[in-house]
Amino acid sequence: ISVGNLVVIFENFDSSNFCYAEKGKIFNNRNGHFHHDDFIGKPYGCKIRSRNNRGWGFVYLLKPTPELWSQSLNHRTQIIHFLDASMIVFYLNIRPNMVICESGTGSGALSHCIMRSIAPKGMLHTYEFNQQRAETAKLEFANNGVSHISEVHHKDVCGKHGPGGFDRPQSSVDAIVLDLPEPWSAVPYAAHCIKPNSRIVSYSPCVEQAQKTIIAMKTSGFHSIKTMEFRLKENYVDE
Repeated sequence: ISVGNLVVIFENFDSSNFCYAEKGKIFNNRNGHFHHDDFIGKPYGCKIRSRNNRGWGFVYLLKPTPELWSQSLNHRTQIIHFLDASMIVFYLNIRPNMVICESGTGSGALSHCIMRSIAPKGMLHTYEFNQQRAETAKLEFANNGVSHISEVHHKDVCGKHGPGGFDRPQSSVDAIVLDLPEPWSAVPYAAHCIKPNSRIVSYSPCVEQAQKTIIAMKTSGFHSIKTMEFRLKENYVDE
């Protein structure tokens, strides 16, 4: 771990946090006070004890992944968790060096999953209508070392707050993700810039949203449309 590195701090099975290692800084939680100076030079995965509480408190310093980042990031909006995110990446067939469009950016959890898949030379164009969220996401991407494969746009692709669309050339995008309150408004713009026979995903919590989006997709020339729901079931086995 070096100065400036992102560190995911594993506190317990239900709680994770993060920090950027800086000399002289202190991370505080219910387990104690943890000095960044104790992080620097240590390998990821190591166990660090607090300098107070007689050293009873401890945390693990983990190397960030999109899954760990989604568990520890600051929520600016509801996020797409790793089960749904993995299915989105899988069904869109996202591969290295692709060009992907995403709207909205939100907290950036799905954005990191996509960027891992399109590295090293792909590009994620992510759109967010809220200026503060867009600026925060851009800063986080820079701090996390992924700004070279991402571009954050402050724009409403649905066209309610100005001109809509993705500002990409016709038939130039490999896949599109919509996570919007009214995704059907963005579907015609998506149809313009997506490559022929490429894939689009719309993520919605309500059946009524899905119904309107399906109609918009059919009208815009999309085919082979599927509606799916994924559920995670964990099994606990006692010996």
